Amino acid sequence: GWLFGGGRPTPKRSALLPAALVLVVVVVVWLFPRGAMEEEEVRELRQLAQRQNASIDALVGALRAERRRPPPPASSSSFSSWRPVRLGREDWVIYLRIQKTGSQTLWLTLVDVFDGSVWGSSSRCAKGPFCGFRCDGVLAEAYRTQRGCQLFVRAHANVYDHRRAAELNGIPGRNLRFLAVLRDPVKRALSEHEHVTKGLVAQFGPHAFGKAWDYDFTDRRAASLEDWLNCPLCEIGASNRQTRFLAGLATTGVVEHANDTRRLLDAALATLRACDFVGVLEEFPESMLLLRETFPTHLKRFTSYAVSLHPKGQQSPKKPPVPPPPVLDRLRDMNALDLELYDAAVDILHRRWASMLASLPPERRDLRFRPRHGGTRYVLS
Repeated sequence: GWLFGGGRPTPKRSALLPAALVLVVVVVVWLFPRGAMEEEEVRELRQLAQRQNASIDALVGALRAERRRPPPPASSSSFSSWRPVRLGREDWVIYLRIQKTGSQTLWLTLVDVFDGSVWGSSSRCAKGPFCGFRCDGVLAEAYRTQRGCQLFVRAHANVYDHRRAAELNGIPGRNLRFLAVLRDPVKRALSEHEHVTKGLVAQFGPHAFGKAWDYDFTDRRAASLEDWLNCPLCEIGASNRQTRFLAGLATTGVVEHANDTRRLLDAALATLRACDFVGVLEEFPESMLLLRETFPTHLKRFTSYAVSLHPKGQQSPKKPPVPPPPVLDRLRDMNALDLELYDAAVDILHRRWASMLASLPPERRDLRFRPRHGGTRYVLS
């Protein structure tokens, strides 16, 4: 039936037709009495039939092998296409909160507007635990005890620690729904240097110069950007933080020193593509609208957001000077993996944005979060 059945011929079927026709001729010939043919003709026909049958067997084997071949890797459309998410009671929503990516605004907004009624009687969510270094223990306890709202948005905990903590509590990985926002890698690194050298990491108090979430840079006599880039411990924050954060090859705050940087980037890209939401700080209003439409049932209250600076960020109103070109070039070299990851995030955002807009009715396609009050607040209109 697969060879002579109806339907439009495929190239594979067409390739079998000549052999099949010869086989039919041979069968018809064999229906006649042997005496009607010379012995030599019979022998030649028998040999021809054997050759044609062998060819057919080989083609059938090739077709079966083709059916057993594993499917090709997912195309870009499979992870860049957009669809709204409907959460179940067993799902956990996790914001992979990378340092210095505008995360203060997003986590405070999510705690305020996220409707957690899918998990219990109360729709309000708590801010959850905080951690910035080797967070699997803190998260394991939080996954075990957190009730009412399965939303983690506050911790600077990477994907490794979340997956490990969930596993310890018997939570399948398929129930972890990740959100991620990336930032231009050079701007992010410059922001981290300023943040650390001005003592702005909140959990260490107002005068803790050089204390970062997961490393120390404490020599005030050598606090320039160049000094920071030359500090071995500061490699955690100065180079490819976003890639290591999403790769999940080591616990939070530990540098993965694998020689295979491709493996590190591939792991981060896999996490990025698996995230239900991907945004970038440089297109934050668009990212926030995409987030709202991605979780329409759970973000009904999300009609505005305030730009939330770091609690101590107001202490440094002056912008730092722009570094000289050689320093910027070095930052780009040190963050080569982050640059590639960031480009992928922008591409995913743009593709999902276009897919999301196309799915909306015409009267809603002009909705945007627009600035109000000098850009300190954005309102959906």
